[in-house]
Amino acid sequence: MEQTINNDNPSEKLNDDEVIDLFIDGLMEEKGTAAPTAEVHQDIHDNLKNQLLTEIDRSIIAELPDDKLEELTRAAASEGELSPEVVAKAVEASNINVTEITGVTMQRFRDLYLNNANQQKTEE
Repeated sequence: MEQTINNDNPSEKLNDDEVIDLFIDGLMEEKGTAAPTAEVHQDIHDNLKNQLLTEIDRSIIAELPDDKLEELTRAAASEGELSPEVVAKAVEASNINVTEITGVTMQRFRDLYLNNANQQKTEE
């Protein structure tokens, strides 16, 4: 999932991590998140990013076909934990649309985060 930084220089691309960072920054701005210090702001950002990445991982795993889930379960049982490479291989072999799943998950995360912010504002 690479995105163009700007239309003036389309050869300059963002990597997945940068896209997620920009997305989280946008959410925080849209919600009006005001942190007393840069350190607290970064902590909030990091927490949101970790939550989003966890949700993306869960969404991708949920879309895997049963046979790939069984493979991952067997690998986890024999190795004690799953390496990112083993999971990536299973995802790639399953031919699921990771970009679409990620986009839908990010939109759902945004809606939940901002809806929650709107509920807090109306309660005040």
